[in-house]
Amino acid sequence: MKKIKAGLSKKKAARLQMKLDQAINLQVQGNFVASEELLQQVLATNPKCAPAYHYLALIAKEFKAVDAAFSLFEQSIALDNKNAEVYYNYAVMLALEGRLGDAEKAYECAVLIDKKMDVAWFNLANTYFKNNKYDHVRYALNQFLKIPNHHVELYPNVARYYFDIGDIEFTKDVCSHALAANIAQDEVLWTLINAEQNLQNVENFLTQVKAVKLKTGLKDELIMRLTIYQAIGEWQLGLLEECQISIDATNQWLAGFKPNPINQSLLSYRFFLSQLLIYSRNNPSREPSNKDIYLIGDSHSLSNSNQTILLQDQLYKTTSKLLFGCKAFHLAQKNYNKFKASFEHAINTVPDGGTVIMMIGEIDCRVNEGILPVFKKGQQELTTLVQETVRGYVSFVLSRTQPRNIEVYFYGVPASRRMGDTSESDMEILKNIILLFNQTLLNCALQTGNKFINIYKLTANNSGLTDGLYHIDDFHLLPKCLEAAEVTFLR
Repeated sequence: MKKIKAGLSKKKAARLQMKLDQAINLQVQGNFVASEELLQQVLATNPKCAPAYHYLALIAKEFKAVDAAFSLFEQSIALDNKNAEVYYNYAVMLALEGRLGDAEKAYECAVLIDKKMDVAWFNLANTYFKNNKYDHVRYALNQFLKIPNHHVELYPNVARYYFDIGDIEFTKDVCSHALAANIAQDEVLWTLINAEQNLQNVENFLTQVKAVKLKTGLKDELIMRLTIYQAIGEWQLGLLEECQISIDATNQWLAGFKPNPINQSLLSYRFFLSQLLIYSRNNPSREPSNKDIYLIGDSHSLSNSNQTILLQDQLYKTTSKLLFGCKAFHLAQKNYNKFKASFEHAINTVPDGGTVIMMIGEIDCRVNEGILPVFKKGQQELTTLVQETVRGYVSFVLSRTQPRNIEVYFYGVPASRRMGDTSESDMEILKNIILLFNQTLLNCALQTGNKFINIYKLTANNSGLTDGLYHIDDFHLLPKCLEAAEVTFLR
C-alpha cells in the first residue's frame, strides 16, 4: 500500500496513513462516499499526498466524472511519477475514452517502472494492436509470458492476439497451456482450430476438427461451428458424401445458433456448400488432369474446388486454399497478420513454377464491409483508396510468387446484385468501387506480366449490376463461370 510522504511528524504521518488505508478499504467495499470524505481530509492536511489524488481519481472514474478523473490522475503523477499502479489506472481510463495514443504511453510508463506488472503488459499489447503496431504486440505479449505467476486466465486473449498478428506457432503453444489449465475450453479450442486451418494442410485440419469434436463438455455452438468447418474441409478434399452428411448433421443445432458475426458467416458457408453439392450432383466434373492449379482466396476459391477445369485450352486439376475472410485490404497492410500468414502457408504448398488463381477482393467490394464503409467516413478519396488497396494486395502476392516463378491469374470481382435494403446512392458508389477495383487489378496484372480473369465482364449487365443468372447465392458464382470468363494477358 502506498505510504504517505511529506515533511510531517511521524505521529501526524501515521494518522494520515491510517486515514488513507481506511479510505482504500472503503473503496474496496464499494463505499465511495465515505472513502472520498477521508481522502479529502488527508489532502486538507497534506495537499501533496499523491496517493490521495490517485484514489480520488478512481472514485471520479466510478461516477463517470471523466474530466475530474483525468485531472486527479495527472495531479497524482505530477507529485509522484514513480508509481506504476497510477500510470496503469490512468492508462485504463485513457483507453476507455478512446485516447489510445496517450493510453499507450501511460502503459509504457507503468511497465518501465514495474517490469513484472503482467496486466499492464497485456493491456499494452491490446493497445498496440488497436494502434496497428503488431511487432510491438508480439514484444508485449512475450514480456507478459516471461513474468512468473502471470495471469493464466488471460491466455485465451493472448492466444487470439498471437493469432491475429500471424504468429501461428505461439498461438498453438498458448492454446495448449490454456487447455492444460482448463481455461475457457470452447473459446481456446476455437482459436486452436483456426490456427490449424491457417496452416493450409486440409487433411491435418480435418483430422484436428474431428478430434476436437470428440472432447466432452463442448457447447452446441462450438460443435455446430466445428461441423461446418468439417464440411468445408470435406468439400475441399472432394469428399462430397461426407460433406453432405456434415451439412445435414448441423440441422440439429440450427435453432439455438446465436446470430453473431462468426455464426452468421458460418451459416453463409453452410448454405453455399449446400448449393455447391446440388450443383455437383447435376454437373459431374471432367476426368482428372495431371496438371495442377491452386485456387487461393476467400470463399470464392471453394466454387471450383477439387474439379477439372479448362483454362486457356489447358485442363487443370484444382486444389482450393481457403483464406477465411481475407480481403485485399488485409494483404495490402504493412503489418504482418493472420491473413498474410495463411497466404504464405498456402503458397508454400505450390511447387516452384506452379500456377495459381488469386481469388480475393469480393469482400472488399460489399455494401456493408470493405471499401464502401471506409470511404463513407470521408477520410480518403475513392480512387486513391481503391488503387492503394489493389496495388498493395498485388505487390504482396507477387513478392512471394515471383521469386519462385509461380504463374498468377488474378481473378476479378463479379458485378454485385442489387441489395434491396441498400440506398440508390450507395449502390452507385458500390458499382464504381467494383469497376475501379477491376480496372486497377487488370492494370496491375498486365504491368507485372501476369493474367487477369475478367469475371466482371461476364456478370455485369448494362446497368453495372448482375441479374443473378451466374450466381449460386447472394455473393458466389456458379462453378461454370470460371471457365466462361475472359482471360486477359499481354501476348
